[in-house]
Amino acid sequence: MKKFLLIFALLPFFASAQINQGDWLAGGVLSGSYNESTSSISGSIVKTSARELNIITQVGYFPLKKFATGLNVQISSINETNKVEYNAIMWQDYTSYDKDRLWAVGPFVRYYFANSDSKFNVYLQGSYQMGRVSSTSSNQPFNFDQEPKDLAITQVSAAPVYFVNKNIAVEFIMGYTRSNGIDTRDNFTLGIGFQVHL
Repeated sequence: MKKFLLIFALLPFFASAQINQGDWLAGGVLSGSYNESTSSISGSIVKTSARELNIITQVGYFPLKKFATGLNVQISSINETNKVEYNAIMWQDYTSYDKDRLWAVGPFVRYYFANSDSKFNVYLQGSYQMGRVSSTSSNQPFNFDQEPKDLAITQVSAAPVYFVNKNIAVEFIMGYTRSNGIDTRDNFTLGIGFQVHL
């Protein structure tokens, strides 16, 4: 029994990752960002803070060794607060709250730099997704069109990867995202991912 436990405990240190031609991967990513900015618009001082949370599921296939391609499905929530400290139009301060909800689907490509016998690896990934975004606002002094709109998302990310064993990997993701929907947003995100390699 002790030998079995020792072998089981050391297995992750000797197992190779399944990132070879013909292998599959499936998993998910949880990422987010927080931004603050101050701007001057038509004589008004606007302080903006935005919080974004993304959930992405992935299914991919390795047509070549260390190179995977597949499909991303993303659901995101963006909460933005705009504090106008001096409003040159209405002569009063106000705060508006915007909530965006989006979903998107699209392809991704990923390349691993180390060989399959390495427990630690690094990948670079790019993806493009299309979907829909809807927005709601409160305490807004003007009427804006809040109908759902088409959405396009471009993402580039890199991640160090730790293979717990040949089938399970944990990723620590750093990424850049540009989304075009109700408005254009550029975000740097941090996240954690969990992948199963088959």
